[in-house]
Amino acid sequence: MNLDEHLQHPLGRDEALTPRAERFAKHLLEKYGPVVYRDDLVKLLGFANQAAFDRACQRGHVKLLLMKPPNRRGVCADAWEVARHLAEIPRELPGPEREVDR
Repeated sequence: MNLDEHLQHPLGRDEALTPRAERFAKHLLEKYGPVVYRDDLVKLLGFANQAAFDRACQRGHVKLLLMKPPNRRGVCADAWEVARHLAEIPRELPGPEREVDR
């Protein structure tokens, strides 16, 4: 399966990726494959460590569909969903004279 085929959501969702999300998806699929595991999610989402990520998950602050693989510790997420989530984060925090870049 080539990279373009991976950009089709595995669950058959019809929503197209934004150009920014597509760039994220290509990078994630090349580096991590179709599934991103906990250690990498911690880094990608900017958490200081795994404990901070775990607390955020328990409190419902991680807005990703997380899956628990059988016979494995931790969680994972679909690379496509991670790309969409990262693309929704503004590039810069809005200042008094700036608008949010989406």
